[in-house]
Amino acid sequence: MKRFLAFALITIFAIILSILLGGCSTASTWPTLATATDVEDMLIVETAHFASLQGVKVRGEITDKWAAGQAASQPAGWYVGGVAYYHRGMVAKWVTIERAAGHETATNVACHEVCHAKNPHHDLPHWECMSKWAEPTYPRP
Repeated sequence: MKRFLAFALITIFAIILSILLGGCSTASTWPTLATATDVEDMLIVETAHFASLQGVKVRGEITDKWAAGQAASQPAGWYVGGVAYYHRGMVAKWVTIERAAGHETATNVACHEVCHAKNPHHDLPHWECMSKWAEPTYPRP
């Protein structure tokens, strides 16, 4: 009888756990591609962090597609309508977690894209937004 009760409790617990975890996995609709690296994970987390700090709704997505007009310049990231897109290939090539020569940090790139939610141009207000939260990714205009 004790074995049966133990088995029944474990089975009930497993069913409840699978329902709870199954609901969590289907609730998320992003990122577009599964994050595969710590840098990509950091971009998603920092995007949410800076969006929260600035009071804007921006989510991060990892993609291997280019937006119209982006293929020529091949940026690591860009902002369109509430989404900060990060190109997997360019992120792998140019973005790191810690500062490294010739690279930009995930924190700075995420901040840069979130600041575009308030200002789409690379001008003084955009630069000031970045300098308030992280290191600007270009010289002061």
